[in-house]
Amino acid sequence: MNISMNDKIQKSLNTAVFKILSKLVRILIHNGVSYQTFSEIAKWTYVDVAKKDFVLPYKKNTQSRISTLTGVRRQDIKNIIGMPPPSEKVPALEYNRAARIISGWIREPFFCDGNGNPRELPLDGRGPSFKELVKRFSGDLHPRTLIDELVRVGAVEMTEKNTVRLLVKAYVPANCQEEKIDILGTDTAQFIATIDHNLRHSETESHLQLKVSSDELHPEALPKLKKIAKEKALSLLQDLDQWMSTHGTQGDKIRSGSKDRVTAGLGVYYFEEKDRS
Repeated sequence: MNISMNDKIQKSLNTAVFKILSKLVRILIHNGVSYQTFSEIAKWTYVDVAKKDFVLPYKKNTQSRISTLTGVRRQDIKNIIGMPPPSEKVPALEYNRAARIISGWIREPFFCDGNGNPRELPLDGRGPSFKELVKRFSGDLHPRTLIDELVRVGAVEMTEKNTVRLLVKAYVPANCQEEKIDILGTDTAQFIATIDHNLRHSETESHLQLKVSSDELHPEALPKLKKIAKEKALSLLQDLDQWMSTHGTQGDKIRSGSKDRVTAGLGVYYFEEKDRS
């Protein structure tokens, strides 16, 4: 029996979607998100993507065509078009601002001591201060607002001297489930976008997509592997962050309205799965 290439691709996609959803649904159920809620979000997203990304040249993207592309009923499409997204929140903005603040604090000599370690910063004043840090790396956001947010996620603390002390080397909100879920959406979407690009382009135009793993590791080796992976990944990301700081837009262009900005970067992650065979 011959199986067409389209059938093979469809089967591979079904398997890939199942693998993705099996991990995502675990998070959804754990946090009380029902199938009905997920279904409504998926329906809205199908319509939105078809409307924005599958437009034919010189031809109006009608409700009938969107229905044909997505399988969503025309009556549902009529109700969905013009509705706001399932969430109006834009967590990526806060995520990126906090990440810029912390990386700037770590890499810029002006905000470090003689040993290259991040200084404890006064809120304001001449010389290095948290206000100056925010001004350089986060546009017009109020310093007090950012301090409250970074304290909330466990990234900084206020000292008895009323200075701000950095507690982490990268922005990973250790104490806030909401913030971690926000990052789930931001980072996973970027990773899937990379795979989508690579599926649609030749090898010479593809984006970096690499992974190293072994299915024969002894459990006792895992703590050492975690330590090595964290140290080497952090070193690589800090080097890249330093390089990007010398090739970024400055001043007013750091704000979202600039036409000269491009978002690009590299993500590194550790994974571990138990053998269920």
